[in-house]
Amino acid sequence: MKFKILLLSFTMLTYVYGQKKSDTPPTSDKKIAADSGGIMDFLVQSQIVEFKTSLNRDPFSTPTIITSNNESFSIDDITIQGKVVIQKKTFALILDHEQNVREIPIGFKFIDGELTAITENALVFTQWDANSPDRSLQRTVTKPFRREEAK
Repeated sequence: MKFKILLLSFTMLTYVYGQKKSDTPPTSDKKIAADSGGIMDFLVQSQIVEFKTSLNRDPFSTPTIITSNNESFSIDDITIQGKVVIQKKTFALILDHEQNVREIPIGFKFIDGELTAITENALVFTQWDANSPDRSLQRTVTKPFRREEAK
């Protein structure tokens, strides 16, 4: 109990002696002006910034992966893995030039062609010259699926 009284009296003394003595009473115009200036500086420094989103889609819809350029690799850069049927749609499984597995549908465009058909044993591509703007010169390329035993 003595310790608590001693601690309480010590805190009161430090509070009383720790106060800065001023020449004028706190109700003077100088003190009020200094306080309001400090408050105004604080308010100016801490302005509320309105957040404006750059979201172009409905925030409640399902997000989709936006691929800006499907034509990022050529037909010769891919490795055919096989095919998969999802909800009665056939997709080709390929490895692209970065060794990423992709499921591509019929009509997928490459730099130098597009996927035109998926058969039981192969993929059929229509290929043209990537450097030429004229796409009238085309050829049909058939790439068979890789067999697991051939590895």
